[in-house]
Amino acid sequence: MVPDTDPLPSLPDSRTAEQLRRAQRLEGLGALAGRAAHDFNNVLGVVLGYVELAKMGLGEEHPKVRRHLDLALSTVDRVRELADSLLDVAHREARTPDVAEPEAAVRSACALLARTLDPRITLVVETDPAAPCTPLDLPTLRQVVMNLCLNAADAMPEGGRLEVQTERVVLADSPALPAGCYSVLRVRDSGPGVSEVARARLFEPWFSTRPVDRSGGGGWVARTGVERVGGRIEVGGDGQGAEFAVWLPHALAVRPPPAATEPPGGPVLLVDADAAARAVLRLQLEKDGHEVLEAASAAEADAILRAGAVAVLLVDGALPDVPGADLVWQAAALPHAPRILWLGPAQAVGALPAGTGMLPKPFLHADLTRALHEVVGNAAG
Repeated sequence: MVPDTDPLPSLPDSRTAEQLRRAQRLEGLGALAGRAAHDFNNVLGVVLGYVELAKMGLGEEHPKVRRHLDLALSTVDRVRELADSLLDVAHREARTPDVAEPEAAVRSACALLARTLDPRITLVVETDPAAPCTPLDLPTLRQVVMNLCLNAADAMPEGGRLEVQTERVVLADSPALPAGCYSVLRVRDSGPGVSEVARARLFEPWFSTRPVDRSGGGGWVARTGVERVGGRIEVGGDGQGAEFAVWLPHALAVRPPPAATEPPGGPVLLVDADAAARAVLRLQLEKDGHEVLEAASAAEADAILRAGAVAVLLVDGALPDVPGADLVWQAAALPHAPRILWLGPAQAVGALPAGTGMLPKPFLHADLTRALHEVVGNAAG
């Protein structure tokens, strides 16, 4: 007699198995991209810091050298955009809400696209300065633009016309969206259009009309970010091309610039495992008149914090002993808690204590000065 046994689990079909393999590859790619982007940004931060310090120490009698340094600074900013793209791959789901101007996102994304698109594709960009800010942060909105444009370019392998447009639209009653003011991003191409079958599946996580050796998911990523802030993506086209319309609600309250405040009345503790990054940050902080303490790990930082002399804590996200976020929460729980400025990527961290400032690397000296003023002002208020 054959004993009763639980049925064997069914083996996944070939499509499901391929999806699992893609998921595993993406997970590994995300982890690698996150580590690479952090190291990348540390190196960029050091270069940026020393170039700025060199420019600040150079007199006006050297205009050509100052111009060369300005060009170096602008080049670092372009490389920083590439690092942001790596972080988007690594941490899509954890983006901290913010606001962004659609015009800035489109201009930034299209500047990158212009260098990479097939030269047979004519890129036309029209932006409306009146299009309101949206509650989607700039890197995510830029990624939405990139995904839609790259998909459109793939639909025109022999070349064509790609149009990117922003406009301000005041919407009355609609079954799809609440009435109100919207920024609308439109991406049009002169390709074959979107079939009814493809249109029904465009926003599935693994769907792609690309060849089998190229992954899909761009539509799903774009829709996820847009719908998270109450927006909507519509797909149109008449067989002579496709049009994607991204409706983004108006961010009603754009954060005002922080009021100037006095520097904190105590030392600044800089916690970063990268010695080169600490060195240039120390020079920048001391140039602003701060007394600076250093730590290369959470354990070193904890010992200094418990002495009670720290006014502001600057923490890089990647520490050798514990995650930087854990140190932040420990510091915030101290009776003499310092003000806190987070220097790690916003994409890679969850909730932080109220009042924590955010300044992802790499940043300009002016950004650092402003961020310190902001956290001091928030604590004082």
